[in-house]
Amino acid sequence: MTYCKHTPRHRYKEERVDNGWDDKAESFIKKGEWNYNFENEASVSDCEQSFLCRYVFAKLMGFSTNDIAANGIDIDGKYHFDVMNHVLNGDDYANYHSIGNFAPIPRDGLPYKNLERAHIQLIHRWFGENWDEMLIHMKSHMERELFNNYMITTCQQLYYQEIFDSFYEKCKTLEKIDWKIYGEINWTTEVNIWNKRIKDENLNIISLKNDPDKRSKIEFLIEARGRCILNFLRNKKS
Repeated sequence: MTYCKHTPRHRYKEERVDNGWDDKAESFIKKGEWNYNFENEASVSDCEQSFLCRYVFAKLMGFSTNDIAANGIDIDGKYHFDVMNHVLNGDDYANYHSIGNFAPIPRDGLPYKNLERAHIQLIHRWFGENWDEMLIHMKSHMERELFNNYMITTCQQLYYQEIFDSFYEKCKTLEKIDWKIYGEINWTTEVNIWNKRIKDENLNIISLKNDPDKRSKIEFLIEARGRCILNFLRNKKS
């Protein structure tokens, strides 16, 4: 992990080039250092919010939509900075402040009533970093409309089992699960449908830990959520 250093106030894109992250990452993988024991390293939270985490996600996404720009900032910069930031005291709130890390780990406070002191990150740790268990807990203990707003503003509609299953099967009906086919998906329409569906109190939070295809489904889930976020930024531009 230590090869991936961040210099404060240095732009991520420049840093990636200047520090040769691509070459170092390739060397890191070839040496099998991804099996590294992190017990004596930075905290889990630090790793999740690190530039390496963003770098890995950038590689997963491939930036096939890198022609997007918002407020004069190209999608590479916007994707890795604006969306990762959160509303500061005195600043105007924007929805993208609530999306949180793409890992995904939202920060403690969302600007909704009763969420400011929810300490979501702490709850996440209580459940041993188990994301589905944390969401189940939140769904059971939060006011329903508030939880719905949380799931929508953090682009987690696909973390409902029924929504995920139907979308996953829909994508499988195409030639193969390949992100090149997603030009056929109208993301705004899909998200609007999901936002209506989550009002159903009988929906269940997703759990893939016992699914024999959990690896491919988790990869699918991460990328699909990323596409939803990119679509959100595209709509913000327009």
